[in-house]
Amino acid sequence: MLVVSYPVGPHPSTLFAVLCCLLAGVFIHVYVHELGHLCAALLVRFRVIEVSIRAGRNRSGVRIAGVKVRLGLFGRVDQVRVVTPPDGRAVPARWIAFSFAGPASNLALAAATYLVFHGHAERLLSDDPALAHSYLVAAIAPGAMLGLANLIPFRVRDGQPSDGGWIFAWIFRPGRSRAQVTRRIRLTDGVSTPTDLDELRARVDAGGPDAILASGALLAQSIRARQLAVDADRLLVVARNPSTDPNLASLIASAIAETRAIELMNDTIRFRQWDFDQARVKPIVEVAELGYARDPERAEARMSLALARVLSKRPAEARDLLIRLNTTTVDSRVQVQALAARAIAELQLGDLAQARRVVNSAGRIDPKVGLLPLARTLVERAEQRAAASAGGTPSAPEPRTDVATSGTATESTA
Repeated sequence: MLVVSYPVGPHPSTLFAVLCCLLAGVFIHVYVHELGHLCAALLVRFRVIEVSIRAGRNRSGVRIAGVKVRLGLFGRVDQVRVVTPPDGRAVPARWIAFSFAGPASNLALAAATYLVFHGHAERLLSDDPALAHSYLVAAIAPGAMLGLANLIPFRVRDGQPSDGGWIFAWIFRPGRSRAQVTRRIRLTDGVSTPTDLDELRARVDAGGPDAILASGALLAQSIRARQLAVDADRLLVVARNPSTDPNLASLIASAIAETRAIELMNDTIRFRQWDFDQARVKPIVEVAELGYARDPERAEARMSLALARVLSKRPAEARDLLIRLNTTTVDSRVQVQALAARAIAELQLGDLAQARRVVNSAGRIDPKVGLLPLARTLVERAEQRAAASAGGTPSAPEPRTDVATSGTATESTA
């Protein structure tokens, strides 16, 4: 670029000045790009939860009016994170405007720079026409390149689409784009780790956008510290909030429903009873249905709702939920929990042989996960009762291939 704009070899100090102008233009246009997104977010009434420009990945930043702000010079994180408003009106148009605003800001600033300095470069920048032209090119090029490059659909280094990729996706695949956007909040978003549980609880209790971000980290750390029973009520306030990301709300509600269901099962069945206290079952069902309503495709939501159906003495519905559960995209814990829940449902339906086969399938994945020991105990008790009534000892059942250890479980045809 400099060779074309300045054909006569420049002095090193002149070249250094032009390069400084170029680098300054890059920094300015990066900030302008993200500020363009920020202004668009405010105009379309997105809730802004984070603004990061040239920030390091470990930079904590500050909070201004509930928005996490991280600014720097040499970092690699540049993003404006927002949450879609609960009304959901004109969501594709809003996201297209939000995505287009960043590149448009770069191109607008580059065009304004050209209009202001073109024809006056020699008087304002340098007496040397060629050098003045080099300064002008160095000031305009970063904005033009950044704006045009971001309008090209491609994936950036973190796997997310570029601005052009989002625009393309929202125009031609709005359904898939909406699903992808709702899954971008992760458990530890917006919260530095490790974080004290008391601090996270205070953030959640304070309400606002920060409470939504902190709730994901609080859920993860509460499960790790076995404190979910303590934090369940404050987390459910976030899960019931219509503005909470559906994926996060479903994750919170499902985890709480699963924990409470297993606790009730243990409290009841250790006394060799099958009659669950319906006063305790009702709130579990309510929370499980909340998780399923917010994200019906989440495996944890289907599993927790199936457990609630077992507690409500509706085992056929529980089995149907688990049979249609695709476990190829979940971890082994969820697979085992789902199979253990199905085994209990089969027991309630009176199919002891199928319950044993499901328990055996779950045991081959991980014999010690959560609900499986309880399911195994129930199956063994049922086998003992069956053997006592028949006057003999139960034999080990033959393995069946219709109970999946991974993938989608299929119903027995026997």
